[in-house]
Amino acid sequence: MKNLFLAVLVLSISCKKANYDMEITPDVAFDGGKLIDKSKKDSIICDLQKKAPIPKTYNFYDVFDLKTFLEKNQNDLQIKEMLYFENKNEISACYCGFDKILKGKKNDVYTISFKNTSAKVSITSYSFDNEEDLLNAYTMFYNYSEFSRLLSRDKYAFRCCDSWENQIYFTAIRGNNLFFIDDSYNFSFDKTNNNIQKLIETDENIKMDDIYDILK
Repeated sequence: MKNLFLAVLVLSISCKKANYDMEITPDVAFDGGKLIDKSKKDSIICDLQKKAPIPKTYNFYDVFDLKTFLEKNQNDLQIKEMLYFENKNEISACYCGFDKILKGKKNDVYTISFKNTSAKVSITSYSFDNEEDLLNAYTMFYNYSEFSRLLSRDKYAFRCCDSWENQIYFTAIRGNNLFFIDDSYNFSFDKTNNNIQKLIETDENIKMDDIYDILK
């Protein structure tokens, strides 16, 4: 029988610090503004209402076309190929329920391959008719994607949502669109680089942060 070890997860109220005993599988729930662990007396895992940065030039009524944008930046990003899918990348495994704010929203997906790495980046776009709804959704998913990037692999049970293929690691907005960015790169974790954010900082073959930097 394998020995059971106790682990400590350091997450703040803004998704980064709090103590958890991983001997018990967390019962993650959404209370309307936060992800909480009901098995730990409603301990806060992530505050999804924490203020999220809005781009200085953001305008809900700006017309933004993702395909044109990617083609314009094709050389800088060394894009080799772009594949388009419509209504493919629904969030299908968000068991705590805050994915409901995306229900019925039209979504488009671009899967991008690059000249210098085997990794592929997916960008999922959801379009909104109402600015307040978009900003509320952006705030929640921005905080969740930050939480996901900082989540150590031995605490992966605390994640709440998976997209159609991968996790949500970056969230951005342009015009009336909400964007999710993830990477199919074959991540390799160790004690030094034990979460996605640390890998991004050390591995130049990971491209989703480059896409995010120009998209935001």
